[in-house]
Amino acid sequence: MEPLAGKTHIPCPYCATTVTIPDNLRTNDSPLIPPPSRRTTPSFVPPPPREGDDITDVLNQVKPFATGAMKAYGFWFMLRTLWRRVVPACAVILMILCLIVCAASILIIFLSQRGG
Repeated sequence: MEPLAGKTHIPCPYCATTVTIPDNLRTNDSPLIPPPSRRTTPSFVPPPPREGDDITDVLNQVKPFATGAMKAYGFWFMLRTLWRRVVPACAVILMILCLIVCAASILIIFLSQRGG
């Protein structure tokens, strides 16, 4: 906020309340903004961008990590698919084989005791 010279109060442009200007900040003749000749340069000037700071270089640096992450995801997806589809199918096949072996064993025992 920039108060006019000689003013003791100034309205806030955001909330519309009246703010009292402290005595040490009040001016009689000139505004609070120093004339252009007395303005100082900012104390911090950001340095120019370094070589290699553009987005393409950053993406090239991250590319090996992203490639490794995609390979790990593919391996995990394969294991999950095996666990959800292949393992139950193998269990069913093993169960059927066990039933066939048990039935064959019972049939062999039955035929051997019958004498035939």
